[in-house]
Parts: sequence; C-alpha cells; structure tokens
Amino acid sequence: MSLFNRFKLLAFSAQLSELLLDIIYHIHVFLNRK
Repeated sequence: MSLFNRFKLLAFSAQLSELLLDIIYHIHVFLNRK
C-alpha cells in the first residue's frame, strides 16, 4: 500500500511537471512571437 501510494505520488508529480513545462513552453513561444 505504501509503495502504491509512493508510485501514485510520483506519477502525479511527473504529470504536474510535464504540465508546468508545457505552460513554460507556451509562454516562451508567446513572448518570442513579438
């Protein structure tokens, strides 16, 4: 159970960091468009 929770937390943090990278990339593209 503890291992499963740790895996779930890892998957969630990976998804969150991927979303954050996506947002940063879009901001970067938007700023470079000017």
